[in-house]
Parts: sequence; C-alpha cells; structure tokens
Amino acid sequence: MDGYGELFHENGQIACKGSYILDNPDGVWEYYDDQGILTERKVFDNGVQLEHEVFDPIENVTQMQESNTEESKESLSYSPNTTCAM
Repeated sequence: MDGYGELFHENGQIACKGSYILDNPDGVWEYYDDQGILTERKVFDNGVQLEHEVFDPIENVTQMQESNTEESKESLSYSPNTTCAM
C-alpha cells in the first residue's frame, strides 16, 4: 500500500503520521504522546530508518540519533492497519 497514514490514540489525539511505499515507511514520520505533543521524529527510506530524533518537552531538549552505516541501519516494514512505523 502506498500513501499517507495517520493513527490515533484512544482519546482521539494523533499518535503518528507519515507516508509509506509498498507497506514500508518512507520519508518523515512523526510520533505524538496522548496529549498531542510531538515526542519523536524518524526519517525512513523505503523501510530503512536513517534518522531518529527524540524530543523531551519538559527539558526542551532534542536528541538526534543518525544511522549512516549499512550495519547500523534498521530495516522496518509497516502495516498501516496495525501500528505506527517503529
């Protein structure tokens, strides 16, 4: 499946949003807590995670984790009917 997807917490707040190609996350995916606050941002290239940012709204800090070698890249597949791309 190709396209844009959004999943929501039980309270109606957005949980995550992003695009996928052939059921694989692709591009920027954003993840939110149940209050609607952005907690993470990941960048994928056809299922391979390239970057990962973690946001701490209390401390107002961003931690960046980048995968730039083939050994450290995480390959993922996404099923839009079940969970956010992890």
